[in-house]
Amino acid sequence: MSVTPIPTASRDQNPRGQNPRGQGDRLRIDLLHAAAELIAEQGSVDRVSLRAVAARAGVSPTAVYRHFENATDLLGDAVVHCWESFDAAIESAENPDIDCFSQFRQVGSAYVAFVDQNPGQYRAMHANALSTKSASTNAASNTDTESERVAAMYTKIRAASLEVFAKLVGRVEIMLAENRDDRDPVFVATQIHTWIHGIVDVCTGDDEEIFPSADELLDDLTIRLGLTRRFGEPTQSAVS
Repeated sequence: MSVTPIPTASRDQNPRGQNPRGQGDRLRIDLLHAAAELIAEQGSVDRVSLRAVAARAGVSPTAVYRHFENATDLLGDAVVHCWESFDAAIESAENPDIDCFSQFRQVGSAYVAFVDQNPGQYRAMHANALSTKSASTNAASNTDTESERVAAMYTKIRAASLEVFAKLVGRVEIMLAENRDDRDPVFVATQIHTWIHGIVDVCTGDDEEIFPSADELLDDLTIRLGLTRRFGEPTQSAVS
C-alpha cells in the first residue's frame, strides 16, 4: 500500500512574499490545493470564493488573477487537479510484471492510501457529484457568460472523473476476459466504484478501529465480485 503522498496546500494563513522568478507554477499548484481544501471543507464548489482561496494560499486576490481568469476557472481546475492526482497515484501502483488480478488488488490499496493521505482532495473530487444538474437549474439567476462558465466547469470536472472510471472499466475488461466471464464490465466497474467508496469511508474515518481493515475488505471485494483468477496461468495480455 505504498503510494507517494500528494503534497497538500500549506495551512499557513500568513501572507507570503512574491514568488521568485520561475516559481509561478508553484503558486498555481498552491492555489489549486488551497481551493481543493476549501471545497472539501464547504462541501461544494459553489460556496468557495476567490478571495477565500487567496487568503488560504497567503496571497492577494490580484495574484490569483495572474493564473486564473475568474473564480469559476480556479475552482474547476482545482477539482480536475484532484482527479489527476488521484489518477497518477493509481497508475503508479500498477506493475506490468504481475498478472491483472494482482495489479487490481494493488490498485485497490493505492486507492485507500490516496484517500488516507489526501482526504481533502478526495472530498473535493466528490463534493459536487450532483452539481451538473443544479448548475443548470441555477443558470437562470446568472448572466449568460457566467452560466456558460459554470457549465464548462462541470463539463470539465465530469470529463476528468469519467476518464478515471473508463480506466477502471478497462482493468475490469481484462480480468473478465481472463476468467471467460461474460458480465458487463461497466456494471462490474460500477459495483467496484460504489463498494470501494464505502470501504474508504469506514477505513479512513475517526471510527476505523471498529471496522475490519482495508486489506480485509479489499480482499473480500475481489472474492465476492469474482475478480480472482479462475483458470491456469495468465495470458500475455494480462501482464502487459
